[in-house]
Amino acid sequence: MRVDRYTKVLLTVIAAVLLWLAFVETRRQVQSPPPSTGVLRAQRFELVDGKHRVRALLGLTAGEIAELQFFTTEGEPRLEMRCVPLGKSGYADIAWLDRQGRVRTLLNQHQIIIYGSDGHSGLLLGAGREGSYGLGLFDKEVNRRAAFSLLADGTPALVLEDGQGRKRAELSVPGNANPGLKLFDSQGTTFWQSK
Repeated sequence: MRVDRYTKVLLTVIAAVLLWLAFVETRRQVQSPPPSTGVLRAQRFELVDGKHRVRALLGLTAGEIAELQFFTTEGEPRLEMRCVPLGKSGYADIAWLDRQGRVRTLLNQHQIIIYGSDGHSGLLLGAGREGSYGLGLFDKEVNRRAAFSLLADGTPALVLEDGQGRKRAELSVPGNANPGLKLFDSQGTTFWQSK
């Protein structure tokens, strides 16, 4: 019986030592930090001031669009940058906002839009994909009223439109040709042109 008793004591001591080693190893693994991957991942980052007010935000909108926003001390948004997926407009937008949170200026790689105090009228300066450039002026009903363009072939053109967005006058100066002036009626039919 003594052999059995010594065997039991020896096995108990060995089991205790093994448990103690397992405990020490587990604590060592828990206390040592995981190896650094150099990547910090999150769905939202907030930059706060000394009073814990959010002053900048980097995150995703409800529509999963990446967005960077900057806020005043009152929490009002002032500048927003969004990266719209290429399948939609294909543009990365930067928007400056007024105190009511309305977009006042919009900038992307093809155009700059500046809105009037009414939030609708304004101007658009843009570059077309085919090498044309233009400046458009819009009224409060968002109808383009005037446009100055430099076409891809180098021809400058000025177009004046009525309140319904219909072309009423057009002036162009082709490269080696005479300048052209056309006047249009309310149906868009040319009723006078220079020769």
